[in-house]
Amino acid sequence: EGETSTSKTSSIEYLAMRSGNPLVRINLSGQTDTSDLIGKFVPNDGLLASGFGQLVADTRLLKDASREIVERARREGRGLSLVESQRIAKEEELSIPDWRWQNGAVPEAMEKGQWLILDEVNLAEPQILERLNPVLEKHPSLTVPENGGATIGRPGGPPVHPGFRIF
Repeated sequence: EGETSTSKTSSIEYLAMRSGNPLVRINLSGQTDTSDLIGKFVPNDGLLASGFGQLVADTRLLKDASREIVERARREGRGLSLVESQRIAKEEELSIPDWRWQNGAVPEAMEKGQWLILDEVNLAEPQILERLNPVLEKHPSLTVPENGGATIGRPGGPPVHPGFRIF
């Protein structure tokens, strides 16, 4: 906290750079929406649900045609292409959702251990600040009711990365 142009943000950016910590900066304003910080549903570009990766990890669970696609990609030392994923989904009778959840900056930083600067926080609307209260606690957590009640930092959800910091 301090006067304008006293290098508050620059000091944090410098410290993050010197210590090798990934840094994300968000400039808040009266136009900042909760979805910018927390996340939102976006049109799906053909990606399968998150459990798909676990399904293809054990090819014994797959049908022969699907297993062949996965094993070819592994032999070539690459991941599955979008087309290959869609072929497997069709073969395994999996549906591809029309919408998918995309995390905002706060849950991303919490899960990946990034440092997060919320610049000009005094300009944010009160409802935005209210959503951030549990993130600012000694043991940060976040519940995202928009995403089916997903939680970070609470039982049943992913833990908060020990490198996470919020400024």
